[in-house]
Amino acid sequence: MPKKRTPLEHQEEGTLSDVLDIARLFHFHIPNEHGPRIGRLLKMGYRPGASDHFIGSPVPRKPKIRGVFIELKREDGDEPTDNQKEFLAEAEVNGYFVITAYGAEDAIAQLTALGYDLRLA
Repeated sequence: MPKKRTPLEHQEEGTLSDVLDIARLFHFHIPNEHGPRIGRLLKMGYRPGASDHFIGSPVPRKPKIRGVFIELKREDGDEPTDNQKEFLAEAEVNGYFVITAYGAEDAIAQLTALGYDLRLA
C-alpha cells in the first residue's frame, strides 16, 4: 500500500484560504517567500518570522481579541523557528490570538474552537 503524501505547506495554505473565503472572513496570506529579494523586502518592512496568515475578523469567543495570526506548518512539519516564536509572542502581547497549526485541518479545528463558523455548506 502506498504511503499517504503529506500536502506541502502552500497546499495547506490554499485549503485554509478557501475555507476562510467560503466563511466570508476578512483574511490574507502574509508572503514569507523571499529568495534573493530579501534586502529590498527588509527595507519595505518584511519581518523574519511573520506568521503565514492573518484573520482580521473578530474572534467570536474572545471579543477583546483583535484578530488571529496563524503559523501554518505541514501535518508532519517542524516546530516554529525562533523568529516565528518571537513574532507570535509579540503578536500575543499586542492583543492578537496566535495559533500554530499542523495542517489546514488543525487550523480549521482551532479556529472552530474559537467560535468561527467554518462549516462548508
